[in-house]
Amino acid sequence: MKSHYSIVAAMGVLWFSAVPLQAQEVKDTSFTTAAGERVLQQEIVVDASLEQVWQTMTTSEGLRTFVAPVITVELKTGGDWFANYKVGSKVGDPGTIHNTVLNYLPMEMLSIKIGLTDFFPKELRDANCLFSVLMLRDLGNNKVKVAESLVGWKNGPDWDKTYEFFRRGDASTLKTLYRRFKDGPVDWGKQDPYVKAHD
Repeated sequence: MKSHYSIVAAMGVLWFSAVPLQAQEVKDTSFTTAAGERVLQQEIVVDASLEQVWQTMTTSEGLRTFVAPVITVELKTGGDWFANYKVGSKVGDPGTIHNTVLNYLPMEMLSIKIGLTDFFPKELRDANCLFSVLMLRDLGNNKVKVAESLVGWKNGPDWDKTYEFFRRGDASTLKTLYRRFKDGPVDWGKQDPYVKAHD
């Protein structure tokens, strides 16, 4: 499973990383609202400036350094967000993910509507109700807290399985973001950081 649909959907979703993790651990701050809605929320602190993190997470060039080898994003309200995790592929090839930028506040917030592929059950695709909200907070001393909240969850076994899929995938992506600033961009020709660690 090499799809990622939320950003960090978006940037969307991946599995465990087999690369040894020396990154700061991802903090799970998920909660349920007073109305009973689940919010899948995770965060990590990366060693970079706010501008560096924003550019890395909101431009095609930046996202290619840690999310997927093929990504194009239009940073505008209603902008398209395409990604494909197969090296050598192009937008439109099988497996291409299509998310939509809802809105953003420069250096602060980005929200995305998640487009599920046919990897997921039809009920979830038809519901078309998952959204990712990315928040950045400058902590000073060249440190930025990156928090992603995934909302729009419904109830049922398939929803629960998908929630867990995104929980693990998004945590893996946040760790890869941390390593991107610590060790440099992913070399997709030599390494795929998104592989299952266990069968």
